[in-house]
Amino acid sequence: MTLEQPGTPSDTLEPTSEAIHRTHDEISRAVVDLIHEEPFFGHLLVQISREVGPRLKTAGVGYRNGHPLLSVNPSFFVGTLSDRAERVAVIKHEVLHLLLDHVGRSDAARPDHRIRNLAADLVVNQLIGDWPLPRGAITCDSFEIELPPDQTMEWYYDRLREEEDGVTEGLHGEHSDHGDWDESDSVDTSAARAELAEAAKQAKARAGDTFGDAPGLVQDLVNALIAETEPSVDWRRVIRLFASTSQRTRIANTLRRPSKRFGTYPGTRVRRHRRIAVVVDTSGSVDDDRLGRFFSEIRSIWRSGAEVTVVESDLAVRRHWTYAGEAPVAIGGRGGTRFDPALEWIAAASRPFDGAIYLTDGLARPPRVDPGCPLLWVVPAGADPPALAGQRVVPMEDGRSGGAVR
Repeated sequence: MTLEQPGTPSDTLEPTSEAIHRTHDEISRAVVDLIHEEPFFGHLLVQISREVGPRLKTAGVGYRNGHPLLSVNPSFFVGTLSDRAERVAVIKHEVLHLLLDHVGRSDAARPDHRIRNLAADLVVNQLIGDWPLPRGAITCDSFEIELPPDQTMEWYYDRLREEEDGVTEGLHGEHSDHGDWDESDSVDTSAARAELAEAAKQAKARAGDTFGDAPGLVQDLVNALIAETEPSVDWRRVIRLFASTSQRTRIANTLRRPSKRFGTYPGTRVRRHRRIAVVVDTSGSVDDDRLGRFFSEIRSIWRSGAEVTVVESDLAVRRHWTYAGEAPVAIGGRGGTRFDPALEWIAAASRPFDGAIYLTDGLARPPRVDPGCPLLWVVPAGADPPALAGQRVVPMEDGRSGGAVR
């Protein structure tokens, strides 16, 4: 939450284990209340990681290691907020910041973080519904100037900047600065948005018909978020094609069924492996947005059940690692582009791959190396790079839906 109540106790002290446990319990109670009253929000919050501690003065959301995170200060949540319904309003407020993409949204034309925070809260607090906002919450009535409802964060920002001398005085100590919002890089943000979209998709399904009771703007935001991060390629189908041409198996013991030969336990079953090398073009011609999109696609490949090895490469292979659901904090490269080094690395791997996928903008000389396994090129939609002529190419859409953003 972006609220810091006057007279809030010191937040620098380490909370006791009892305070931490109580705060977790109160968050869970608030989530249950939301599940009963507004199922979509409750089911969405169930899937978001939580952190209880003194790092923030009140409560807030951010992205950490490619995951959405709700952070709550015990002194604020169970001390300052004595009303259970207010606690519900606080956590709903935070999840709305995630849905509205306020976290990590940068705007060079609107660099004043303090005004941007106020503008973001103006938007979010209009969507809280009947839950009571805590004292000091930022609303249109908090200012001396007239502010119409239902505007975007950018609209409120520009209006507040016009009247900055008068409208923000006295509000400096009543809100935090959304400190986690600007700490994520584009790769981290893209992976976290993909995870949030998957959580929203599941929450929408669990909410069923009650999702239609949510405000129209919220429904538009959720649908846009899901569409934004949908994979451009049917990776399950691609992995199946790879598996049909080259697939490794191993025998594993199982207690779920007896041996067909001897009728005793344990029995055996065949486990099929699909080991995929995914090359990420980390050259300078691939901008941060597309790089983030690459890692959204990698997450979809991984979720299809494949064992994924990521190979970061520009003019040379910079590093390789096993993907486990998280995007890297930083990537190696940013030079020119050569396709052959990554393909040579795949061909020479001590453990063979069932297939390889090359995520690239396609701007390089034709490759001359055979990786020794089925190879799929994924390039931006509309691109027709001559370097890949005669090889299998799949277009990758940008995945932007153009939905409502506040």
